[in-house]
Amino acid sequence: DQIAVPDFAAGAMENWGLVIYRETALLYNPIINSASNQQRVAAVVAHELAHQVFVWGIPLYDWWNRWWEGGNLSSYLYKGISTYRTRWQNQFVVSDLQRALNVDGLVSSRPIVAENVNTPSDINALFDTISYSKGACIIRMINQFAGEAAFKLGLENYLKEYAYDQSRNPGTESQAIDTTGGQNPTNSFATAMQSWTLQMGNPVVTLTRGGSGVVATQQRFLLDPNADKSQPPSPFGYIWTVPLWYSTQSDPSVKLTWMYPNQDTTLTGVASSDYIIGNYGGFGYYLVNYDNDNWMKIIDQLNNDYTKIEAKTRGQLIYDSFSLARAGELHYNISLSLTEFLKSDFYYVPWESGLDSLGYLDQMLGRSKVYGVYSSYLLSLVEPLYQNVTWVDGGSHLDQYQRVNAIWTACSYGHLDCITNAMTQFNQWKTTGNNNITANLRTSVYCNAVRYGGSDNWDFLWGKYQVESNSQEKAKLEYGLSCTRSPWVVRRFLDFIVANDSAVRKQDASSVFQDLCYNEYARDITWDFLRGNWDFIYGVYGTGFFSFSGIISSCTSHFSTQFELQELEAFKAENADQLGSGVSSVDQALEKTKTNIQWRADYEDIVFAWLSDRV
Repeated sequence: DQIAVPDFAAGAMENWGLVIYRETALLYNPIINSASNQQRVAAVVAHELAHQVFVWGIPLYDWWNRWWEGGNLSSYLYKGISTYRTRWQNQFVVSDLQRALNVDGLVSSRPIVAENVNTPSDINALFDTISYSKGACIIRMINQFAGEAAFKLGLENYLKEYAYDQSRNPGTESQAIDTTGGQNPTNSFATAMQSWTLQMGNPVVTLTRGGSGVVATQQRFLLDPNADKSQPPSPFGYIWTVPLWYSTQSDPSVKLTWMYPNQDTTLTGVASSDYIIGNYGGFGYYLVNYDNDNWMKIIDQLNNDYTKIEAKTRGQLIYDSFSLARAGELHYNISLSLTEFLKSDFYYVPWESGLDSLGYLDQMLGRSKVYGVYSSYLLSLVEPLYQNVTWVDGGSHLDQYQRVNAIWTACSYGHLDCITNAMTQFNQWKTTGNNNITANLRTSVYCNAVRYGGSDNWDFLWGKYQVESNSQEKAKLEYGLSCTRSPWVVRRFLDFIVANDSAVRKQDASSVFQDLCYNEYARDITWDFLRGNWDFIYGVYGTGFFSFSGIISSCTSHFSTQFELQELEAFKAENADQLGSGVSSVDQALEKTKTNIQWRADYEDIVFAWLSDRV
C-alpha cells in the first residue's frame, strides 16, 4: 500500500507493506502541478518500489555500511520510468552524475561503502549524495559496459542466490555480473569495481596526442588545486580501472577501451585533424581533459554545428571544462568560450549543465566588481533562448523544463520583457482572484513578483500560503516568499517559520531556510538567524531532521572571505555536539570556503577580463 501524510521528515520510506510518502512525493494533479512535480512523483514511487526488492526482502543487509547497495540500485533502477517517458533519462548526467562529482571532488568526501556507522547521526549522514547519486552512477556505468542483457541476468542471479541472506561478503553484487559477458575488464570484475566503491573520489582522464596516437592517463581529481591528492591514504592509491568510452570527429561511433592501474593506454587511429571526445554519452564516473588544441577543435565544432555532438555529451563537456578550470587544470578562457554555442543551442541538458556550471561563478562574483559584466553576458546568452519560448505550456517534458530555464534565467538577470510579463500575470491574479498562471511558471512568476513588487505582493502570497491545501502549490508559494529583497520582511518570515503555530510545516522548514539562503538579499540575515538560534533549531528538529546538511550547504555555498571562514569555524566549535547529520556538511563547507577564497584570488580578474571583452 502507498500512503501520503501531511508532515513527514523523509521524502518517503519504503516500509515492507506500507510505503509512506510526503504528499509532494505521491500526489499529482495535472491541472495545478508542474512537469517537475510529475517527474518527482514518478521517480520517488519507482525508487520506493525498487526498495521492496533491494532492501527489505531480497536481499537483507547486515549493517548500515551495506545500505548503499539497496540505495544505489533503487536510485538507478527508477530508470524503469524511462519506458514510460523515454527522454527523462537524459537528465541523469545533470541530476546525478554532475551532482555526485561535485561532492566527490572534495577531500572531505567518503567512499560509497561507509566505515564506522555506529550512531543515529552516522546513519542519517548516509542519506547523502554519495549513497544516492554516486552509487547510481556506478551502477549505470556497469550497466553500460556489461550490456543490458548481462546486467539484468546478473541482478537475477544476485537476487536468487542471496534472497533473505545477510551472510554474503562485500563484492558479491559485482561477482553476480562477473560471468555474464559484456565488455568487462580483463582483470577480475569484482576487484576492478572495488576501486570505485571502497575508495573515495574519482579520476580525471587526460587525453593527449603523442607520436603513436592519443595517450590516456589518469589521476585523482580534486577541486582544491593545493590539496594533497594522496590523502587520506587509499589502499588503491587513487587509481581506478576505468572504462573509457570515446568518439572521434571522423568516426562518431562510440568505442570502449579499458584503462588499467599502472599501465599506459594509447588510442590509435585518431587522425591528427580530428577532435576526440572521452566519456561520450556521460556513462563513466570521471572527468576528461584534453590538450588545448583538442579543446579548440571541440569549441569550433560546437560553434559551427553543435548537433554533431549529442546533447548529453555537450552538457558533460561544459561541466568538465568548468570543473577543471575551477581546479586549476584548464584555463578559464577555454571553459568560458565553451558556453558561447548556447546562443544557438536550445536543448535542455546542455543549458542545464551550463547554468549549473556558471552558477558557481554567480556565487563567487555576486558581490564583486565583476558581477555587472557577468550579468550582461548571461543576458546575452539567454536572449535567443528566451525569444524561442512562449509563456504558454506545450511541447515535450524537457521542452517544458527548458521553458522554465529560459524564463527563470532571463528574469533573474533583469530581462525587462520577462519581468513585465511576470508582473502582469501576477497582478491579474491579484485583481481577478483567478490564478491562471501555468503551473510550470508559477515559481518564476511568484518569485519575481515578490522580488520586484515589494511587501504588498509578499503579504498577498503569504495570505494564499496560509489557506493553500495542495502541497506542491505550497512549495511554489514558499519559494516565492523567499525572494524578497526587504531585510525586515526576511526577518519577519524567519520568525513565522519557527513560531509555535507556524503555517510552515516542520517538514518544510528546511527547504524554506535553504531557499532564503539562495537569495542574495536574504542569505546573511538567514545565516545569522540560524547561528543565533541553533540551540532552538536543533531542539525542535533534532538529530532525525535529515536536512541539516542541506541547510548548512546552501547557507555557506557563497562563502569566499576570511571573515566568513572564521564564522564557520566558530560555528563548528560552538555546536560540535549539536550538528546531527550535518557534521560532514560543515567539514565540506569549510573545505569549500577555503577553496573559494583561493579561487577569487586566482581567477576573479581572469574571468573579468574575458567577460569584459564579450559585453
